[in-house]
Amino acid sequence: MLGLALLATLLAVGEAAPADPWEGDVDTVILDRSNFTSFINSNKLVMIEFYTPWCGHCRQFAPHYAKAATELKKDNIICAKVNVEAEVNHPFVGEYSLSGFPTIRIFKRMYDSDPNNPLGTMERWDVEDRTTQKVVDHMRALGKAPKLHKITDTLADFVDENVLYSDTQVGVIVLGVFQDKKSSNYEAFK
Repeated sequence: MLGLALLATLLAVGEAAPADPWEGDVDTVILDRSNFTSFINSNKLVMIEFYTPWCGHCRQFAPHYAKAATELKKDNIICAKVNVEAEVNHPFVGEYSLSGFPTIRIFKRMYDSDPNNPLGTMERWDVEDRTTQKVVDHMRALGKAPKLHKITDTLADFVDENVLYSDTQVGVIVLGVFQDKKSSNYEAFK
């Protein structure tokens, strides 16, 4: 009788959560201490989820992250993950100030990266409501090439119209001046 009640409850509530929420995740790259640095160095933009398999928030986020990885793969943007429960990965906790899970870090080796940092620029992604669409939108925005504008007004007017300022975000303008669009410096800047 108890078995029927449990079955009826599961049917009424919907499907039970999968035992392994990472099952079927084929587009998220798995990193560890042995491949982390070389992988970051060989890619321009990577979102990394530091997780533990026992963490409820990690388990809840897993299917969203997997879907985002599949979607972003079309844009050559990579989502990766590191299982911090594995002993070999414990040093990441101190290196990247991991105090809760999942912790998301984004590594960029792009036009705005710090040339003095061997892994490029690291960005925290501290968003409470983690969804597939938020991951995709954020990473696509980071992966876009800078817009090229021909400035006909004053620089101050251009900044006022194109740079957004708020308590949580500051827009950035990178100004390049070139003799023509065929120069190697222009191509590198672009």
